[in-house]
This record gives sequence, structure tokens and C-alpha cells, in this order.
Amino acid sequence: LLFTQSCFKKANKPNLRMGIKEIYKIYEEWSKINNKKYFNLLKKFKEELGKLNYKEEKTKGVDINNKPGKNGYNISLHLELI
Repeated sequence: LLFTQSCFKKANKPNLRMGIKEIYKIYEEWSKINNKKYFNLLKKFKEELGKLNYKEEKTKGVDINNKPGKNGYNISLHLELI
């Protein structure tokens, strides 16, 4: 919860997608920097995102470089320290 509150921002484009592996990598980094425990399984992390109402979009969009065909979440991530 603290990670999503600190780092998740509303995407400025409705078709922007960020993949779960990209999000998880930043989550691991954020957890280590902030000396926080983290879910060591991607599957568990994805389940917890679902509990917080973050769902993978059903449609494909574009990645941060505007490359089409990207699956994932419509969020923008900003690594912030607490």
C-alpha cells in the first residue's frame, strides 16, 4: 500500500501500459532503498495489486516510448523515497 501511494500516479495517456514485471522491478528497488519488506513472488505482488483495485487493462496500449501492442496497467510510476 505504501509503495502504491508513494509511487503510482495517474497516467497522462489512457492507452499507456506498464507491464507487471516492470512494476515489480521498481517495487523491489523501492523496498530495498526504503528498507521495507517486500513480496518475493511476482504472483503474490500481482494479487496484492488486485486487492488495491489495480487491474491489468483488457486492451493493449503503448509503452512509455509509444511502441504499440503493450499489455499491462494504465499507471505511471515515479520512484519516490519515504
